Formats: sequence, C-alpha cells, structure tokens
Amino acid sequence: MKNLHKFIILAGLTLGIASCAQNTAEDETTKKELGNTILTTTSLLKDLVQEIAGNDFDVSALMGAGVDPHLYKPTRSDIKRLREADVVVFNGIHLEGRMSEIKTQVAKEAHVITASDAFDAANLINSTDFEDGQDPHFWFDLSLWVDVTNKISQELGALYPENQEVFEKNAMAYVRKLKNLHVEIMELVKEIPEENRILVTSHDALSYFARTYGFQVKSLQGSSTSAEFGVKDVKEMVDFIVENKIPAIFPENIVSNQALEALIKGCEKRGYTVKLADELYSDALGEDGGPADTFIGMYRENINTIVKALK
Repeated sequence: MKNLHKFIILAGLTLGIASCAQNTAEDETTKKELGNTILTTTSLLKDLVQEIAGNDFDVSALMGAGVDPHLYKPTRSDIKRLREADVVVFNGIHLEGRMSEIKTQVAKEAHVITASDAFDAANLINSTDFEDGQDPHFWFDLSLWVDVTNKISQELGALYPENQEVFEKNAMAYVRKLKNLHVEIMELVKEIPEENRILVTSHDALSYFARTYGFQVKSLQGSSTSAEFGVKDVKEMVDFIVENKIPAIFPENIVSNQALEALIKGCEKRGYTVKLADELYSDALGEDGGPADTFIGMYRENINTIVKALK
C-alpha cells in the first residue's frame, strides 16, 4: 500500500509538471513572430525608443501630444494596436492608471518592456496618490532617464540581437546628450534666486526635477490628476502664494487652467498679483513640429519657461 501511495503521488507530480510544461509552451507560442513594430504608451517613451531603435523600426505612441496618462482610457482601436504590436513599452508604477489589466493581457501576445524596471524603488519618490506609493514621473530626474535608456537598449538588444550593436551605439550617444542637458540646466538654474525656486502647479509632476535642481513644488492635486481638491485646498494655496510672494504659477499641457485661475482670483482678493506663466510640459510632449516635440526639446522649453518666470 505504501508503494502504491508513493506511485500515486509521483504520478500526480509528473502530470503536474507535464501540465506546467504544456502551459509554458502554450504561453510561448501565443507570442507571434517578432516584427519591427514598437508601440509605447506615452509620447515621452516614443521619443526615447526612437532614439535607440533608429529608422529601421516602426515606433509609435498610444497617447499623443498633451494627453494625460493618469486618466487615459484605451479605446477599442487602441487595444487592437496594442495586440498587433511586436513590442510594447510601458512607463509603469501606475502612470497608466487604467491600463493594468490590459498590460497583463498584452504580455501574452507581445513582448512587454516596463521602463520603471530600470532602477531600484529606493531611487523613487514616495507618493500616497498611487497604489504602490511611488511617484511615476521619474523622467524628470535625468539620471533615472539614463537608466531607462540603458535598460530599453538592453531589452531590445535581447529581442533583436542582430541590431544590438546599433542599439548600444545609439543609446550611448543619447546618454551623452542627456548628460550635456543636465549641465546646461544646472547653469540656467543659477539665474533664479534660491528664495524664488518654488514651482506652483496644478498637479505635482515635477518632484524629481525639484529634487535634482533644488526647487520646492506645491500643487493642488498631488502627483495624480485623478486626485480631487476643494475650496480649502485653494484657500491654503492662496495663503501660501501671498505669504511667500510667489511671482508666477505654472499651467501644464495636460491639465486645464481652471484651478490656477481660481488661485489668481483668490490672490487678487487678497490684494496680491500672481501671474500665469507660460505652459510647462509634464506628462506628454508638445505638438509635432513644435519646440517641445522631443524629450530634450521639452526639457529645454520647461527650464527656459521656469527661468523666465522666476528669475
């Protein structure tokens, strides 16, 4: 009986292993033959992937210029594009707040790369506005964007080994551009008095920028545009602006100016004038053909806008 019992257990384990092997094989076969179509969720990632992949790949973004990824809900045609792509690149850390389940499904058919896998969570800024407690706007820390560049280059190289050397060469060239951009920004920030280095925005996408370059960020909505704010929040922000003599507040290309206009009116009632600065680009690039239609162009536009408003 003991031998029979052992045989039954062994047979069960064998069947279980065989079943797992079969499921793994099925998972592998669901992924189609690899082509050259790469789809990113955001316009920021599209620009980065295009820099690495070059012109031999068809790189596009699900979300275009000025689109808010926090509130973005994919359409049927978007889901079709996701399923048809060979490689899909996500930002991760719940930036694409309404796409978690879709990402799981896409991974069964396409090769998925998640940008936020490039670094340890210890490098991230904590935020209670998101499910996992981390701020997903890491691209505003250029050192983290360098990590993402290298990570995507490596993952694409593993998928397309015949292009690996090209990816590595392109990534190295892009990293040099990012490092030069960092030096450029450090010099421009010096033009702003330290007491003026306060960024008042609708939603807090700039904490990584602030951490890197010595700014303070105040926003009505926290790190996510899905967060709500009320009359009390507006009043407290008006008090902050007046007490600290903030010269300008900053609209964003993905958010309505309505909240900031309420702040301006609130300051006027207190006898203080605060101006609405030019628009900052936060979670999306600008329109094609404009000065902010690339990641580096967007960054330069932002720092020039900030310096102009605060110096």
